[in-house]
Amino acid sequence: MVAVVHEPGFGGVGGPSAGLGVPGADPVVDVLAAVFTGDGSAVQESPDPRSPFPHPASCFVTGTVRGTPVACLSAEQQVFFHQGYGPAERDRQGVARLRTAFGVATGF
Repeated sequence: MVAVVHEPGFGGVGGPSAGLGVPGADPVVDVLAAVFTGDGSAVQESPDPRSPFPHPASCFVTGTVRGTPVACLSAEQQVFFHQGYGPAERDRQGVARLRTAFGVATGF
């Protein structure tokens, strides 16, 4: 992943997560740091340190960025994380892309 995002054209895109992409273009790749455990699951920091985001091992899949295989969260896990809050327009657009590309059910 690091080699791919260092290619010409990639740069930081605003927001609280580490968004990478071609500024002004779509899609944006969100890079989120997580600590992996021995069983393949991971824990990601949250704004509230007492409530980190757990990721079961089963939610990790292989995707591609510019043809390079990268570890990523499944479409279902991404949709799950967009539940329970008032989504921003960027969130709505991202979930709509997941719904279209993977046929996952979404709440908005």
